[in-house]
Amino acid sequence: PDGSFSAHCSEMVASFATYQPGWYESAIATLGLNFTINYIGRNFEAELLRTVSAKEPILYHLWEPHPLSARIDSVLVSLREPTRDCVDRAHPNPRLGRNDCNLPYHMLTNVMSRRSVPEGSDLLRFFNAFQLRMSDYRNLMRLHKSGHGTLDARQAACAWLKANRPLWQPFVSNRPLECAVDGHRFNVTP
Repeated sequence: PDGSFSAHCSEMVASFATYQPGWYESAIATLGLNFTINYIGRNFEAELLRTVSAKEPILYHLWEPHPLSARIDSVLVSLREPTRDCVDRAHPNPRLGRNDCNLPYHMLTNVMSRRSVPEGSDLLRFFNAFQLRMSDYRNLMRLHKSGHGTLDARQAACAWLKANRPLWQPFVSNRPLECAVDGHRFNVTP
């Protein structure tokens, strides 16, 4: 593919070419696939929803978790797992890249300031150990308005927490914490 439209090949739609530019173009060329990529910018979501509601076939690029992936019944199309060699062969200029694999995964990470959380606290234990599966993220996204649910962000989070107590309950002990203020030590009970 040379990047120009052809009535004889398929098309993948994506929003912007800013994240990992050239990645998929290089993979398409390296693998000899018969489709092009159409970056449609801010119109991506509207065009994707229009195409899906019209029951037209569409191949699209979207990261996960994302409310649209929870809203649209899709099948994951995947290239092979990324290896160091494949990632090293990528190049922003598609004519120079020779990658033929998926983008490397970027997992969501829990981040907080350690200065604001007492050592041994439930919150610190939670942040150090808690992980959500992709299915948990998708279920949470489905509750939110943008994922075709009826709830705002706070309501969706509360509903998910109520429905998934076994996932987070082991991290909450509600045990007293010893604190020190101006050299005086005392216990704080939550």
